[in-house]
Amino acid sequence: MNVASQLAGLILFVTASVAAGDAAASGLDLHTTPEFIQRAEVALADGNMERVVGLIAPRVDRVRTEYARNRAYAALCNAHLRQKDYESAEEACTLAAANRYATWSDFNNLGAYHFLTGDYDAARDLFEKAAALAPGEQAVNLNIETTLAAAGR
Repeated sequence: MNVASQLAGLILFVTASVAAGDAAASGLDLHTTPEFIQRAEVALADGNMERVVGLIAPRVDRVRTEYARNRAYAALCNAHLRQKDYESAEEACTLAAANRYATWSDFNNLGAYHFLTGDYDAARDLFEKAAALAPGEQAVNLNIETTLAAAGR
């Protein structure tokens, strides 16, 4: 694994658990999120990716609210990326970013997916979208710089 990939993985880790905080800052009611998603977010923070996938994957299609669905797909995206299961990550990351409650971290993580699979142009576009939603966010700015360096620009 080259330095750029290692840095992207580190930045991805930094942005793993910010969605709930962003939602709380937006005034959304966090009590509407099913307990299994909350447990999966704790498992994500603890680094237990198998538990995240085990809690969310079998139930995500039954999640009723768009907000909770966003949190579920965001956690699933991150877990699949950390497991290097890019096929599963693509769907989860795309669905998290397409949700109306998507945060800068959802676009950052979808960008990380594209970076890790070699699509640097798509990665840069998504990192720039994340930067527009969270100006000055150091993790996103580092991802943009890493993508430009990896693409030889």
